[in-house]
Amino acid sequence: MKLKERQRDSRFLKTMGFLVAKNLLKTNREDIQPRARVKLAIKDVLWAGNNVEPRILEVLPAALIHFPKTFKGLDQLPKELSSIVEQIRRQQTDGPDYKGLKYRDMYRWANFDLPDKRTRPVKDKRVTKSFRLHPDAYKKLKEKAEEADQTMTSYLEGLILA
Repeated sequence: MKLKERQRDSRFLKTMGFLVAKNLLKTNREDIQPRARVKLAIKDVLWAGNNVEPRILEVLPAALIHFPKTFKGLDQLPKELSSIVEQIRRQQTDGPDYKGLKYRDMYRWANFDLPDKRTRPVKDKRVTKSFRLHPDAYKKLKEKAEEADQTMTSYLEGLILA
């Protein structure tokens, strides 16, 4: 199958349409329509990335992190790519390259500010931690946060980051 034929394949057009709609990729091709609400099979996305447009594989980890419900058949994701997604999710700045694509380039896309305000870059996601406080310390924290008209979390962050 020649490149021109592969570029007209529905697997490629759907994948690119989704990535263009989410501003992960840009294109000047008029036959690619932005498609924000679409379900994509991982095997089709991998086919498009391997056979037509390698940039798809570069932004795929970011798409999997930010829009996981869009993808079907995640069990078909190669182990190396699955490992890269987990490393990016844990904000590890160094990791393995994948099929000639640099890890740092894939990592960069996960921290890219998207215009979709429902998603946040990986670096801005909050980390859940729990602490066991003495009841008096908890009471004082709650009072101070209420005085400052903040949540306890915001109040603590302000103290730490000040």
